Amino acid sequence: KPWHAVALPVSNMAADFETEELGSLSPSARVLDVGIGTGIVAKKLMSKLDVRVDGVDASGDMLGVARKSLPEGTRLYKSSATGLPVPARSYDAVLYNYVLRYMTPDQTNDVLSEAARVAKPNAKVIITDLNFPRLRPFKQPLQESADPNVLGIWAAYSKEEFIDKAREFGLVHERTRYPLLSFMMVFRKGEIVQ
Repeated sequence: KPWHAVALPVSNMAADFETEELGSLSPSARVLDVGIGTGIVAKKLMSKLDVRVDGVDASGDMLGVARKSLPEGTRLYKSSATGLPVPARSYDAVLYNYVLRYMTPDQTNDVLSEAARVAKPNAKVIITDLNFPRLRPFKQPLQESADPNVLGIWAAYSKEEFIDKAREFGLVHERTRYPLLSFMMVFRKGEIVQ
């Protein structure tokens, strides 16, 4: 399928980064992959880190593909990132791979609130998405001309503004990386700043 051909190299890159970032998790750790898609990242994390990965996706078609490729018993939920159907404080890591560009800026608070709700204290929250011009660490001539319908949440935020917004929900920025065509922000669930 065409989306799989494009998603595969980008998802493999995200999986490699996240495997490295989450390498210290114990085998009993639980990871939530929000926007699991076809399960490319989840499958790699499960094989390399021996952790349990649950997945959420708004697309039933994507979940159908993931269900066929992931181990039997993997929990998959059809839902949006704004209302995760999982218990509070139940995950050691929460991943958002190329999903926030599908959310509107008005959904930012719901997305961040849910990330903070389902993450255990001190859990990592990793957000990976396409490296749109306004999120790059340097100015680009096209920075202000990107179509807001393509940017999703990123239409409303620069990197620094998003980091400040995440802090309101107790998600503390640790680092950002810029691999080819993408950016990856790592947060840790800390205390909520009032």
